[in-house]
Amino acid sequence: MKSTHLILFATLLLTANSEPIKVPLFRKRNNFISASASTLKNGMLGGQVQIGNPPQNFTLAFDTTTGYTWVRGIECTGKNCLNRSAYNPDNSTSAISTEHEFRMRYGPSKVSSTIYLDTFRYSGLVVKDMPFGNAYCMRHFDQGFDGFIGLGRSINLNTDDIVYSKREIPASGFVPTAYQQGSGMSSSQFAMYTTSTGSGFSQEVHHTNTTTTSTASTTTMASDVRPTGASSGIASGGWGSFSKRTYDEPAGYLILGGIDKDAIQGKLHYVKVSEEDGSGNWAIPVHQAKFIHDLHFTVKKHAKAILSTSTDVIGLPNKQ
Repeated sequence: MKSTHLILFATLLLTANSEPIKVPLFRKRNNFISASASTLKNGMLGGQVQIGNPPQNFTLAFDTTTGYTWVRGIECTGKNCLNRSAYNPDNSTSAISTEHEFRMRYGPSKVSSTIYLDTFRYSGLVVKDMPFGNAYCMRHFDQGFDGFIGLGRSINLNTDDIVYSKREIPASGFVPTAYQQGSGMSSSQFAMYTTSTGSGFSQEVHHTNTTTTSTASTTTMASDVRPTGASSGIASGGWGSFSKRTYDEPAGYLILGGIDKDAIQGKLHYVKVSEEDGSGNWAIPVHQAKFIHDLHFTVKKHAKAILSTSTDVIGLPNKQ
């Protein structure tokens, strides 16, 4: 079965002899969510990330919309903060507060945070002084995760004027920061692909051979994609407290530090991403959007589409 395969590369650097890190991802099952199944955003994937020393465990959703990482903090006590693990900087010997406030909107959702620096651990990668938001207010987020890990381009966390930062905050993107610190990645390339099901995403994952991919900075399209099993590059990972499916095939894979060529059949086609503009997103040029039943939308010249793993919708303007 054919499917569209999108891969974004954070840079064009690649070490041919090094194997990328391949991390299996799992989607939360219906019978393990604390809220009703309909409140979990379909299609979101994530993994268990440890923050601090000693480590505190969190389930973070992977978000390519921006390079902003955040997690619920202990001061976040509103209704939308409940039933999530909370980061406590007082329990980490490596936590550093920048005393800098930062807010981010995701459509109707919004998070307000204080930027901290602390150690992140994910699938064998260790990133020291990783900047992230210690959230004290969350609004309109679905249940099932404790925060986002930013897989988009780095954003400038020093620009907000609510509180003047007492120290310069480093680059926010998780993947380039991990690569620059020599965390075992051969490049700052990364990719994500799903091994999910039927007519779009669903919370109850069924075994299938259909694979769709999305990830980060020169875009690739391949005609056929096939899921692969374990390889020497696979490290443990997944939705933390979420139950792994009874199938051997996980819901998807996050590839760090290269390209998993075994997962791709056919020729790779590259699409140049838009120039960096400080928004933190990965955007590609679009000319029109076509759907079934001859439904299509023509867009303005130089229009862009943002590739986001934190939403299950295709959004279009009412008119252009």
